[in-house]
Formats: sequence, structure tokens, C-alpha cells
Amino acid sequence: CKILQEGPVVLMPLDATNHSLYCLTFYVKYIHKQENKVHVCYVAEDYRSRSTTSATEVHVGQGPTKTSKPGCGDGCFSCVKSLFNRMTIMESMGPSPGIIKELEREDKASCRSIRTKVREIFTANEIKNWDFKRLTGENPWTAILEYREEIGGTMIVLGSRELGMLKRKIFGSVSEKVLHNSTVPVLIVRLPHGALRATTDTATGSSAID
Repeated sequence: CKILQEGPVVLMPLDATNHSLYCLTFYVKYIHKQENKVHVCYVAEDYRSRSTTSATEVHVGQGPTKTSKPGCGDGCFSCVKSLFNRMTIMESMGPSPGIIKELEREDKASCRSIRTKVREIFTANEIKNWDFKRLTGENPWTAILEYREEIGGTMIVLGSRELGMLKRKIFGSVSEKVLHNSTVPVLIVRLPHGALRATTDTATGSSAID
């Protein structure tokens, strides 16, 4: 769809979660006005930036380490620390090229599915002034803010996943980082408990969200 040049410019980042689906339906039901321009975006995982060309081979749990004491068991602090460090190195090496290709294939399929859902909902509600773009970036929140600047967005509407306290403290959330770094108003739509309920038709196997 072609974006017109008048009216508020709304940026709506979505992913393949119920939180994003609720955000989309919430926007359509309570916020949208016909003069709004809606830019929907999907931030793809940048798997290739996580991989490395390092040829270092890491073996986990094979043989004693320099910090291990003679005859110590697997439960000693030095062994556990060494194992953790080796696992961290393995994670930093990233997935293999074959796995990256498969992950990217699945990611693009998710993107197409989201675009189809957006088109269905917008068409059903006669929303015509919108477009959809797939973004890539090592950090999703920076990709969102950079795209907001590119399109001249005047407002960001996005869903929020419910992270545990530990994950939130260590990694933070995309929605919170967008909120704290955005120069335009940000509306975070949180999924109420029980707002979306997945149901399955036992006869057809099809699923729906109430």
C-alpha cells in the first residue's frame, strides 16, 4: 500500500507473538484514525552477526583443566567455572552456516505470516494508508528507532513480552529500551492475563485466538 503524506505517522513493530497480535488489534480498535499513516515493521534476527569465522575448536568436559585439582570431582568450583567459561565461548561462536540458513528461512516465513495477518486485519477494518517493512539489525530496538527517524514517525506503538525479573535485569526488554531512548511518544500495549485464548477445533485441527 502507498503511504500518503498527511496525518500522524505511527510506527508499529510486530513479531510472531500473541503480545504483538494483541497490540495490533488494540491499535485498530482504540487508537486508529483514518488520517493516520501506519508503518508496520518486523525486525528480523541478525543471525550472521552472531556467527564467527573462528576455527577454534572447543571441547566441553573433556579432560582436566588447568584450574582443576588432581583427583577433584566434577562438582568442584574450579571445574564448574571452567565448564561455564567453555560453554560461553561456544555460544559466542554462534551457529553454523547451515543452521543460519535454516533460521533465516524460518524467520522470513514468520515475517510473511505477520504481513498476511496485518493485511487481513487492516482490510477488514478498511485501513488503507499503511505499509510493511522487514528490518534487520543486531539490536532490534536500535533498528526500530532508526526506522522511526527514517519515516518521520510521530508515535510508536508496540507490544511487550512479560520477561522474568532476572531476564529483565540482565537483558532488558526491547519495549523498555525503545521507550527510554525514543524522542517521540511511545505506547506500550501489555497483554492482559486471559486476553487472548488459543482454541483448537478438534475436527479440523485449525486454531483461532479469541
